[in-house]
Amino acid sequence: MKILQVIHGYPPQYMAGSEVYTWNLSRHLTGSHQVSVFTRIENPYAAPYRTTDSLEDGVFVRRLNKPGRDYTFRDKYLDHRVDEAFRAMLRKTKPDVVHFGHLSHLSTQLPAIARAEFGIPTVLTIHDFWMYCFRGQLVRPDGGLCDGPSVAACLDCSRHFFKEWIDQGQVEARLRHIRDVVEHLDVCLAPSRTVATFFRNQGVPEQKVIFSPYGFDVNRITPRKTPRVAGPLRFGFLGRVIPCKGIHVLLEAFHATQGRATLDVWGDASSDRRWLDALCGNDPRVTFRGGYHNGQIQEALDDMDLLVAPSLWLENSPLVIQEALLAELPVITSDAGGMAELVQDGRNGFLFPLGDVGALRGLLQRVMDDPGRLGALKPDRGSVRTIADDAEACVAVYQGLAGTRRTPALPMCPAPRRVTFVTNPGLCNLHCPMCDTHSRYASADPKELPLLDFDVVERVVLELAQRGLQEILPSTMGEPLLYPDFRRLLELAARTGVKVNLTTNGTFPGRGGVDAWTAALLPVVSDVKFSVNAIEPAVAERVMPGAGARLQLQNIRRYLELKCRRETETGQTSTATVQATFMESTLEELPRLLRWAIANGLDRFKGHQLWVTWPQMEAESLRRSHEAAARWNRMVDVLREIAEHETAPNGKRIRLENVEPIRLDSEPRDGTATRCPFLGREAWIEADGTFQVCCCPRGERKAFGEFGSVLDAPFMDLWTSLRYRDFVEGWGRHPNCLKCNMRRPVEEDAND
Repeated sequence: MKILQVIHGYPPQYMAGSEVYTWNLSRHLTGSHQVSVFTRIENPYAAPYRTTDSLEDGVFVRRLNKPGRDYTFRDKYLDHRVDEAFRAMLRKTKPDVVHFGHLSHLSTQLPAIARAEFGIPTVLTIHDFWMYCFRGQLVRPDGGLCDGPSVAACLDCSRHFFKEWIDQGQVEARLRHIRDVVEHLDVCLAPSRTVATFFRNQGVPEQKVIFSPYGFDVNRITPRKTPRVAGPLRFGFLGRVIPCKGIHVLLEAFHATQGRATLDVWGDASSDRRWLDALCGNDPRVTFRGGYHNGQIQEALDDMDLLVAPSLWLENSPLVIQEALLAELPVITSDAGGMAELVQDGRNGFLFPLGDVGALRGLLQRVMDDPGRLGALKPDRGSVRTIADDAEACVAVYQGLAGTRRTPALPMCPAPRRVTFVTNPGLCNLHCPMCDTHSRYASADPKELPLLDFDVVERVVLELAQRGLQEILPSTMGEPLLYPDFRRLLELAARTGVKVNLTTNGTFPGRGGVDAWTAALLPVVSDVKFSVNAIEPAVAERVMPGAGARLQLQNIRRYLELKCRRETETGQTSTATVQATFMESTLEELPRLLRWAIANGLDRFKGHQLWVTWPQMEAESLRRSHEAAARWNRMVDVLREIAEHETAPNGKRIRLENVEPIRLDSEPRDGTATRCPFLGREAWIEADGTFQVCCCPRGERKAFGEFGSVLDAPFMDLWTSLRYRDFVEGWGRHPNCLKCNMRRPVEEDAND
């Protein structure tokens, strides 16, 4: 099998429990399977989000550089740049299963990308409580144990740990998001019954959570030497020197003991030494041994008579305790969580009440006073699962999910990459006959249509900006530059880094004309599509009455001139496109229009077949008959020939889009050879706030049904709703899908 392991850190850079476990599992699996690892590093001297590849012990490892740690609340769980790097990893490795170890410092959207976009089964090993607790340990700011996630508790905690102001809506959004993430996990492997019970209590289906203890390379740790019968008793601490591990509890308790004993602290304590020295009163019996590599575990355990693991949180299944048991070393630990599942008081170690300094001091003192008590303890190597057995169980899970792998009919992105805001459907300075709103054939007065409240635009963009939103499209009904809040929309784009993808008629109405508009647009646009249908003025103005064909072309040339000048000065690039409606009255104009676009250095020539909204336009459809379709198909050959052999003054070739032959007889209607380029990737917000699924004419898209409104719910609640997911899953069944002009060949869509 091809197995992709995903973990937030990987040896040798990171040596904590979850990282070491993934390292051991990956190396063992590679004996019989093709294993890859997607992980992160924090290299401040390398470019952020750069990837480096290596082959380590037969495992292909890709490390993504993410050096920043000053996260905002959303940064802690969302990062669309990690999402894009993960997509690239999936395309490269083509795994049969993705096994997630941890999503912290990565992105919680990764399971949805694997499952919904790529159809790959997903497994999660639960290493802690991080999915439901952004700190991971369910510990309150005052150090006490948290009862579990709630809006009130998480709001209090997040306000304590983040410098930014966190509101209730942000906390609610994360909790909703995590529920969606878990839906995209096929199996959750729980190394302890503590975390298994916790996940089930959060509503994760019982059958999805499988108890599966950690496995270890048992040959790497051998039974330690017989404990000394004379000399100081040797206590040891092994792990991360951080408050939740209870190091301060141990230091205070040990310092209060009397007698001949030593305490070795294995772990990097350099930044906190002054505080730790004060806690133990600079006790000469305490030695800080510094950081260590996992390969030094045997050395550390050989120097101990007792391991002390005094964690203050409900540890899952601490690797260090099981490593001690492999060395047949007894353990003193807290009587809670996965720690108490591994250590039985009086049998293989001793338990004390979590966080109780006095109780721990008394226990340490009793052992120091009577070291012979250790002889009654029987740490059992056989109680620790082998990595071979663990790997075999994991493979069984992977293989059990093999039948669930599928190529999605449509990839369902965790969040839309583009959103069209129908900002001003009633405002336009033209009356194009094919328009579903402003055509002279329309019976309703478009001026009665509402304007979209800009506060709605801002709220949705801010919600989606960190989820991978790449572009916003202002109104494709009406002329977007007439939207009263268009300048604010440009400012919002600049603030969030989301680009504006603009479709305009090239008239540049009001506010200083083409020069002023161009100066405002260029800093934030990704593409400007100019709706142009003919070069011959008489033809152009029949199709776009009021555009002023000559002035329209002059405006576009001026825009391109200013665009080229800015790109030379700043290096910031964008594209420019000619967009046409393919119909009978403009068919013969298309070669001339394409050559004009090439000569003026436009990047794309794009169009779409006429969507017949009005009966009066039926004669314009190139799909209306075999003869009309044949004329279009001959024109396709002409346009492709021009695009292939004619270049812009700078030598660049233009890109054709949607210049495809019509296949009236053979075109499949079941979706097997074509895909919708919009569902599951893009969204439309109507001027009234309703969420729409398609860019087809307003009346047609209303026929798809009700999908909710952003006036009533956060956008992501609508995007992840069962109603929308079911619609995406069953795309193509609706009559509008069957007659849609916009479907694309599967092979072309796969390369998008």
